Amino acid sequence: MFTRLGAKADDIGASRFGMHVITMPQGNDIYAKREVRGQNFDVVAISKNPKVCESANSDTDLIFKYDANPLTISESGNTLIVFWTGALKRPTRAIDNVVVKQASPDTQSSDVETIDKRNVQLIDIPLDHVRRGTGECTKD
Repeated sequence: MFTRLGAKADDIGASRFGMHVITMPQGNDIYAKREVRGQNFDVVAISKNPKVCESANSDTDLIFKYDANPLTISESGNTLIVFWTGALKRPTRAIDNVVVKQASPDTQSSDVETIDKRNVQLIDIPLDHVRRGTGECTKD
């Protein structure tokens, strides 16, 4: 059996997760979640699901291919605006009060300049949870 240096045998095939809570002005929470599996699966999701170790749901969550840039968001009234440069999969059912503005890396900064800069946040989502094959979710 081959294992990565520094990895426990039970970590092979484990999913790593992270989450950032975005509290909207009206008091409800929206979650920016990230999941990494293996070498080729790395996604960020905007979700209303507060469970950190639960994979994104294509019916209810906005799912983005992670592209190493921080998630850029802004709030405008009761609407969350998400600026993203990578691939996007929209959910079957829309998420209320969430708007996505896709932009190339060149235009992303100019799009952000058109909104109130006091509300712009760059969010890095650390991978601080792991779900092993047993389904157990633990914080690192």
